[in-house]
Amino acid sequence: MWNRSRLFRWARQGGWLAAATLLVTPLASIHAGEMLAPEDRTGYSFISLQIGGAIPDPVKSTVSNTAGAAFSGRQEVNFNSGIILDLLYGRYFTDRLHGTVKLTYSRGVPSTISNVSGFTGNPLAGLTVPAAGSGSAIGVAADLRYDFAKYDNGARLYAGAGVIASRLTMTNLGPEPSPFHISDSDMAYALCALTGFSIPVAQNLEFIAQYTAALVSGTSYRSTIGPNTLSVSTRTDLRHIGTIGFRFLFN
Repeated sequence: MWNRSRLFRWARQGGWLAAATLLVTPLASIHAGEMLAPEDRTGYSFISLQIGGAIPDPVKSTVSNTAGAAFSGRQEVNFNSGIILDLLYGRYFTDRLHGTVKLTYSRGVPSTISNVSGFTGNPLAGLTVPAAGSGSAIGVAADLRYDFAKYDNGARLYAGAGVIASRLTMTNLGPEPSPFHISDSDMAYALCALTGFSIPVAQNLEFIAQYTAALVSGTSYRSTIGPNTLSVSTRTDLRHIGTIGFRFLFN
């Protein structure tokens, strides 16, 4: 719940990634005989806009509440809607080696929260209940990438690694039947490994699809609700993210 890469219901909405790839590939084939992208990219820059989301594995959190044991325990939070938007600037240092900097924004709305353990004496202990509120994140990232394969029609395969720092904000987030909801922010940091491909679709314009594995640091949040203090924390975890979009090359 508390990290940006959990903000997308992949199982329901992830089909557009495969569909968009299938739609773009024939378009690239039509232009296979043309040189739509520079053959040698040394010194070229690019800008890119991408949209995507994360595999919606439950986000596990530990809840501590001074209101007592009935309001403390372990929870799992599920999101059923959300989005990630990335705006990138990149530059090729050689024909294959390039680096990017990125601004990223995400927002998600939780669907349910499961009270997995604890919450002794709470009638909702062990149950899955509707969730309220939302989570959002804004961050910056940097990475290095290498085009390890390229083809006659300009398509390329790449891989890389990078880092990201995000400010995560929870707004009135918690179980709908409960009076205890989190409204707080924290910083999260991640190490990322990524891979993807690009396909030219117009002059200096490419379709791009990318998978990112992000090892994200744990976070903690605290809200004062009346006389009580609610604290929520998450552990370091691995998230899986998919994005698609377009990038424009220029020199």
